[in-house]
Amino acid sequence: MIEIRDNGVGIPKGLVKKIFDPFYTSKNRNHNWGMGLYYVRAIVKGHLGSLRVESREGRGSSFYILLPKYMDGNRYGREKKYQKD
Repeated sequence: MIEIRDNGVGIPKGLVKKIFDPFYTSKNRNHNWGMGLYYVRAIVKGHLGSLRVESREGRGSSFYILLPKYMDGNRYGREKKYQKD
């Protein structure tokens, strides 16, 4: 598991679900397009992982990324089998 934590102002409960929406930002839209957490979630899901956020107003936020372990068959004496054309 990977944890990313900050000690900022936190995220209000009503906005926690919105932060993963594309183009959502609470900052100046001229420089912040609101795509960062949307892409993080897409990448984590693309690797069959999960992303969780915990936030308390005035105390900061923590993001948890859980990715599955990749097991290569060769590590256990098995060879990868490929289908021949």
